[in-house]
Amino acid sequence: MASTRHFLDCLSTRSVRGSRRRRRLGLLLAVSMSLCSAASGLASDHADTLQHATFPGTMVLTGTVSAVRGDQTKIAFGQLQPRFLPAKYRRDKGLPDLRPGDRVEVALNDHNLIVDAHMAGEASRHHIVEGELAQPLVTGHHKAVIVTKDERELAYVIRPLARSAVASIPVGAPARFLVDELGRIADVRLDGTEGLRAARSGRLRSPSKNGFIRVSGEVIRPLEFRHLTIRTEAGLVRTYEVRPLIRSKLQRATKGREVLLLLDETGKVTDAALSPFHQADEWVNASTYRNDKG
Repeated sequence: MASTRHFLDCLSTRSVRGSRRRRRLGLLLAVSMSLCSAASGLASDHADTLQHATFPGTMVLTGTVSAVRGDQTKIAFGQLQPRFLPAKYRRDKGLPDLRPGDRVEVALNDHNLIVDAHMAGEASRHHIVEGELAQPLVTGHHKAVIVTKDERELAYVIRPLARSAVASIPVGAPARFLVDELGRIADVRLDGTEGLRAARSGRLRSPSKNGFIRVSGEVIRPLEFRHLTIRTEAGLVRTYEVRPLIRSKLQRATKGREVLLLLDETGKVTDAALSPFHQADEWVNASTYRNDKG
């Protein structure tokens, strides 16, 4: 009988010890999974630094600032071709200048052009706007008007390296525009099969040279609710809708002032010049267009 009790006590002790071991193993497993999940989240956050708002085909390279000379920063990538960034690229964003030895992440699009650059670990705040060009680009291809999917009309400055790409997008074709922290278009892609179909259909594209209609006259009703009314040189009274990009300039077009308006194919004002003292033979801000075709 005593030997039986001893045997049962041993079984009970082993069972308790085994239960404790299982609880410990379970706790260790839970802690391990929690740490792995946190590490995965941190890795994901870091991976999204330059990838959360990019297009397919974008490649992110990590390099080192090897030299800063004048207004140019040279970034080395080992045996790959070095890249150069102007100092104002970061200054315009309110970021400190790069120094030799800094690690930099550079995003290149499928045309091998820089669309983003940050120090390693810095967050990228680029975002994508879906919509279509409302009109051909203004002279110089430095600005664009986009109609979004919710039918808002938004105006953006285009970064120099993206101008040819934006100019190649047909007016009205669905597209996706990559916009940087300063609200400038950094890259663009046609959106899906409908966008590709529109590109092949021969739709209106931005002219490579100035092809806008010019109308000059005297302001008889200043800009109000997107519209400006002038009396043309032929004596006709005409009212024109003004695109968002040029409204701030035309707010200075007071009654009686001479103006020169550039109209797009829809008859809307896309650029303008103002006379300084109501004299039609002298113009302010007239450098955005040319009388020649060259």
